[in-house]
Amino acid sequence: MGTAESLRHGLRLLASNSKRPGLQAALVYLIVAPSASVVSSLVGSLSEYRFPHPLLTTVLHLSISLLALVGLSLLAQALLPLLPSSRRLLSTPRPSSTSSTSLSSLTPRALLLSLASNLPTRRSLLNSLTPYTLSSSLLTILLSLIELRATRITESPFWTLARLLPLPLVLLVSSAQGRGRGMIVWAVLVAGPAVGWKASAEGMLCGVSYAACLAGWVLAARKGFEEGEKEEEHVRSSPTILVHLLLCTLLLLPPLVLSQEISNAASSGHFGFFTEVGFWLQEIVMALAGLASLGGFWGLLKHLDPPTIFIVVGLKDFLLPFLFSFLLGNPLPSKAMTGSKLSDLQQIFALLALGAYHLADSWPQAATTSAEQGEGRAKEG
Repeated sequence: MGTAESLRHGLRLLASNSKRPGLQAALVYLIVAPSASVVSSLVGSLSEYRFPHPLLTTVLHLSISLLALVGLSLLAQALLPLLPSSRRLLSTPRPSSTSSTSLSSLTPRALLLSLASNLPTRRSLLNSLTPYTLSSSLLTILLSLIELRATRITESPFWTLARLLPLPLVLLVSSAQGRGRGMIVWAVLVAGPAVGWKASAEGMLCGVSYAACLAGWVLAARKGFEEGEKEEEHVRSSPTILVHLLLCTLLLLPPLVLSQEISNAASSGHFGFFTEVGFWLQEIVMALAGLASLGGFWGLLKHLDPPTIFIVVGLKDFLLPFLFSFLLGNPLPSKAMTGSKLSDLQQIFALLALGAYHLADSWPQAATTSAEQGEGRAKEG
């Protein structure tokens, strides 16, 4: 095989791999999630409204996201029949695609179909209330409560470490294949200057608890998708964003009522913000940014296995400081600040080397698969 032919064959393999839903979902998440974080930080830093009631703010954002998603779904149901050949698609929606987030699902018809089929009926709502859906929503609430406490007693570098801890946890319960490579990626991510290992005993307990809950949430949600794909007669048994938001809102109400945030907001006069348009614009933008980030993460849950999900999330957390530094002028963390083993540049080279090794390792298998598909098409012809 000549050099030109080998190059063409390699380009064909890359083009074929670029169509994989998992890779597309990862790319969408790596674009949407950092962008949503930048928007939220920018709005929060420029806002003149200070509403220091995190539980109440979370319930408010969940409610806005839920209402926005319901409104978009109703609008999509109204617009979808106007498109050619859409009536047949709308009559047989599949929830496995309702939360799909990939490049191939970003066409107008695919987006409308995804939103339109997101509204559950009474029967499909009951079918979607599986133990996996309920446990993932409950773990989400626990994550919010733990993070609320941890932000008061830990510093940002240690919390970055806590967000990376789920990867070795899920690697322990996953298949042995790829476990060593995953641990190497994790070691490179935690060795950077953005990660700190110092915290109080309570802070460490919060970090470990957060990591365990986050790993449990992803494992439960992935199991829900797997079970939903098996149950063809229950077409909405897979987890959906709308049901997840609804359950999270309901489950967060008891902690909110038991806390003193409502009375504190009333006594401090912060409920007066609710009469101001600027406050609502701020909260709507931040809620929609959170909804977009959740939608990107939902695509990871649908298409990738748990270790790969946390690798992608780790890469997002690795890229965020550079994005904040470039767009908002935030200083980059240094080795002297956290006592890290690797600098930013060393981390970048290490991650690029691991990526190149992974591509080189998977190249023969991809080439074999492509050749077998070519032979199959030749025989059919």
